[in-house]
Formats: sequence, structure tokens, C-alpha cells
Amino acid sequence: MATIKRLCRRILRPLESGALKFDDARVFQSTPEEYVASIAAHCPALQKIRGALYSGRYIAVFPGVLSSRIYLKQQNDFCQRQLEHYAEPLSALMWGLGAEHAAGALARAWRLLLKNHPHDSICGVSIDDVHTDMEARFAQVGEIAARVTDAALATLAANVDTGGSADALGAWVVFNPLLRARDALIEILADLSEHPVFCDGAGQVLPHQRGTRGEWLVAMKLPACGYASVIASPFGAKQSPTDFLLRRARRSDHDGGLVSPRHRKRVYPRRRQRRRHARRNRQARRDHLSRARVF
Repeated sequence: MATIKRLCRRILRPLESGALKFDDARVFQSTPEEYVASIAAHCPALQKIRGALYSGRYIAVFPGVLSSRIYLKQQNDFCQRQLEHYAEPLSALMWGLGAEHAAGALARAWRLLLKNHPHDSICGVSIDDVHTDMEARFAQVGEIAARVTDAALATLAANVDTGGSADALGAWVVFNPLLRARDALIEILADLSEHPVFCDGAGQVLPHQRGTRGEWLVAMKLPACGYASVIASPFGAKQSPTDFLLRRARRSDHDGGLVSPRHRKRVYPRRRQRRRHARRNRQARRDHLSRARVF
């Protein structure tokens, strides 16, 4: 700040004293409005330029900024998703139910996020110190969004009745913050018996199978901006999950099928090509799973 003040004094003092005088020009301090008015008074024949002016002749254009410091773009996308898809809608839902709206925390998170959006910053073309500060802001935004989301989920889950049978192995509440109903594949990390049965709040058996990492994958429908209950019970006479997946595999055999329910690496015809594409889209699939929050 002191350096800027010294530079201003070095420029303004000659202007005020009249030291900057030339034979064919007069230099004085003015405003943008006075500058435009003085140009318009001469009625010059100015060239009209249309378009976005994305040309190096008129403005600086940074090539390759979409891939420069790509980790900054990824952190920014994560923070925006956390705020837009979880913290904001869940906080608004809590406010509609009579709780206090987390306006202060959300406003602080957005201010921190917007500080990382100047074009030199988010494009990744500044010095390292600038981008180090950006990472610190992203971390703060993620922490605030997680705190607001977890508080809202805890309050909502505490007010949902998940009471079922006395021999239930566990109960979960799945929230859908989207404004539309959707089919979801829920990932449940829990140490359950070998063959539990997952049901919704109405007692309907939900399609499910064991994942490759020991998690349970449950398919269910979620209402718009609402929740659904998932209750795990010991394997009984309702329906065998293995039988269900085998029937589904037979129906899907013509277009590639499913992985065998016995968790072997057996695959159905034309599965090899699909597996190759699945490797490329694994991260996108994880993002899709994270849309529905399990509590």
C-alpha cells in the first residue's frame, strides 16, 4: 500500500504543478465520464467492433488454461457441488421445517469461493503463492459445506422413524437433495451378515448385492427433495438376493449381463468391452453415487 501511495504522489504532483506540459498536448487528471464526453465532443469516426473480442489484438488470451493446474479446477468443482447440491438445499429444507437457516456460514463459504474465481487465479496462470492461498480457501469452503450438511442431516435423521422389526441388523436414511425424483444406487458400508435382506420403509424388498470392496449396493427410488429409509434384516423367506440377481442376469445376458452374484470374476458375453469403458468412467460413477447421501 505504501508503494502505491508513493507512485500516486510521483504522478499526481507533476499534474497539479503543471510540470507535464507539451506543445501539442495538455495533461491533467480527469474522470472516465469527462474523458468519454471530451472524445464525443470531437465526433470522431470510430470503428464499430462486434463480438466477444476473444482475440489477442484486443485482450490477453491465455491458451491452455483448461488444463493448467487442473487440481484447482477439480477442487473448485467439488466445493461448488458441496454447496449447491447438499449444503444449500438441506439448509433451506431445515429452515422450512422451523430450524435456523445457516445463512452466515453459507455466505462466508461463497465469499471464500468467489475469491478463487478471478481469471488469473482459476485459470492457474498466477505465481505459486497465489494458488497456495487458493487451496487454503478451497479447504475452508469444503469444511464449512461439510459442517452445514452434516448438521442438517443429523437433525433430519433424528426425526425420521426407522423403527422396524426387533431383529433388524441396521437402518439408514437416504436423502435426495435434487428437485426431481430419481433412481439411485446406494452404497452402504456396514459389517452385516453374509446374506441380509434390505427393505424400504414400507417393507418392500430392495434389489441389492455385495460389492467388490465389501460394501452393499442397494437400488431404490428416491422422492424429490426427500428421503427414504433402508432397513437390513437377517436373510429370511421374503426373497433371496442371489435369486433376484440371477434372474436379472438372465434377462440382461443379451446385452452384456452382470457380474456373477457369487463374486467370481465370471462375466457374460460382450462384457469385456464394457469393462474397458467402465475403467475410464469410474470417477464419474463415484460422483453419481455421491449425489444421494446416506446417513
